[in-house]
Amino acid sequence: MKIKAFLAAISLFVAGTLMAQSTTEPKREFRSSWIAGINIDFAASLGESGIKARLTQYLDDMQAQHFTGVCFHVRSHGDAYYRSDLEPWSQYISGTRGKDPGWDPLEWMVTECHKRGMECYAWVNPFRVSTSGIPTSTSFDQQWNNNGWLLQGTAKPSYVVFNPGIAAARKHCLDVIKDIYTRYDVDGMLFDDYFYPSGGTAEDSSAGDYTLWKNSGTKLSIGDWRRENVNTFVKEVYDAIKADRPDMRFGIGPAGVAGASGDKYGVGRPNITSSDWMYAQIYCDPLAWLSEGTIDFVSPQIYWQTTHKSAPFGPLTEWYDKVCTKFNRHLYVSAGNYRLGEASSSATYIGGNNETGWSELAKQVEITRENTDNGGCGVIWYSAKWISGPGMQGMGDYFAKNTYTTPSLVPAVTWKNAPVYNAPAGLKLNGNTLSWSATAPARANAIIRYTVYAVPINKSVELASDADGLDGAYLQGVTYGTSFTLDSSVADTDKYWYAVCVYDGYGLESKPAVTNYLDNESDAISLVAPADGATVDFNVNFSWTAAAGATYTIDIATDENFTKVVYSQEGLTGTSHSVNLKPLYVPSGANCWWRVSALQTKRRPYTTPAAQFTAPVRTSSDYEEGYT
Repeated sequence: MKIKAFLAAISLFVAGTLMAQSTTEPKREFRSSWIAGINIDFAASLGESGIKARLTQYLDDMQAQHFTGVCFHVRSHGDAYYRSDLEPWSQYISGTRGKDPGWDPLEWMVTECHKRGMECYAWVNPFRVSTSGIPTSTSFDQQWNNNGWLLQGTAKPSYVVFNPGIAAARKHCLDVIKDIYTRYDVDGMLFDDYFYPSGGTAEDSSAGDYTLWKNSGTKLSIGDWRRENVNTFVKEVYDAIKADRPDMRFGIGPAGVAGASGDKYGVGRPNITSSDWMYAQIYCDPLAWLSEGTIDFVSPQIYWQTTHKSAPFGPLTEWYDKVCTKFNRHLYVSAGNYRLGEASSSATYIGGNNETGWSELAKQVEITRENTDNGGCGVIWYSAKWISGPGMQGMGDYFAKNTYTTPSLVPAVTWKNAPVYNAPAGLKLNGNTLSWSATAPARANAIIRYTVYAVPINKSVELASDADGLDGAYLQGVTYGTSFTLDSSVADTDKYWYAVCVYDGYGLESKPAVTNYLDNESDAISLVAPADGATVDFNVNFSWTAAAGATYTIDIATDENFTKVVYSQEGLTGTSHSVNLKPLYVPSGANCWWRVSALQTKRRPYTTPAAQFTAPVRTSSDYEEGYT
């Protein structure tokens, strides 16, 4: 179902509980940002302290703005933004390729993200080595060149990549990736769209890999052979991750327009006029990875506004959703907030770093929410500085007030075999701080974090009706530790009870551990009128029996499971309540259901079984303005 319908379906607790005041935002939504090196979101010239200060600003702001994590650049040109024995230090960290900066940016970044309850994905450019010819400044570069591993493009001869057609070169790149995810507690891996040289590579005898193709014995064309080399590498990476860290996600951010192979995979092409240049120029085919199940998510770089003439955001997102739903993988769209800085004359102009531009980006988020059929919605913004960078403040604050107003969890991975964790042990509240015992991971390197909820004292401990943990309206945040300090607004034991769930790398939650929960239920009451099965007029007087000192809530719905509530009123002190059905969204002559909950002090609510009644038949004069 679409996300909005999904939200409506989970806005109630299961039968016997009260209607939750659920958020209008999805409980699960990937909210992240590319944090780019290469002197974009940070620069070597800032030095260690300056880079840390800049990154700290991003993380502090994104935490306050309810982001779920970041995608941090760790390898841009066959280099390392971390300590590596396989590749040289990046010039974008130390200022000189191969020079040790004296600190480990990735280690620092993982620690800082997890300290804030945020995920840290390692962003890797899979094959790119240089955009200015073959590098020779380090022993690594010289060895790769001597090995014959490097391939130059012909359309742009200065563009150099590790040759995907050479198994040893692919293995080197795989070893680099394994080194990252086994030595650092990253939560995921993300590739950019750098495969074969940007701008294209000749397919005749002038190509640097032409002889390699001819000697391979393949019956594929050179273009299909190149695409298959990329597909092979993607599968090698996925298989390694599945074996070493199966709960860690792996995804790729290809160019925004795909579909050249759409007919082959039964998904057609998007309803746009732009062409799929990456299929023929960099030999990149996202449909192959999705159909083969060798990625967990795709993050197409749909960096155009909703009104763009040849590649509008909406139709592309709809098409990718259809594809991801077919192949049961997630879609986390990469959206271009950097276009806030473009001139208004640009064809891709978003609208400026102001409310006009921010509202366009918010509209793009709504499109992703509307077009997610398998629960895998989300956005990765390119890039961080346009969210909260120096002089760029605005978008993040706007989103915190309008679009990302509540915390969110990442979408749950359902196509892998995940372990089942018990509720955390030893949960207790001391002042404003909850604490509990650490949960032992199912395997040595498994991702373990915790979700924390503060639930109104009159709500039941029952899980949400979709069995996806407690209602997201009550989510306070995520922590990788075993304690959590509550905001003062919910640290009131007369008004709230508290729950903590294990939250694993698959995005799944355990059953909750609870504290301050009221075990005794309010006294039972019963419905009086209208009687079950009655036909009513528009003005209905509902009545029920009393419970000593109770307040009451009445709900009216057009389905017996109360997923379509048309009227709800809390805080009633009497045992009757009049309702005019005429302005409500109740179809003419429809079957409706009503129930009442009684709440006594320091007790859980008691909710009556529902009774059915038949609404009156409407005439043309009985329809209120705005009723459809």
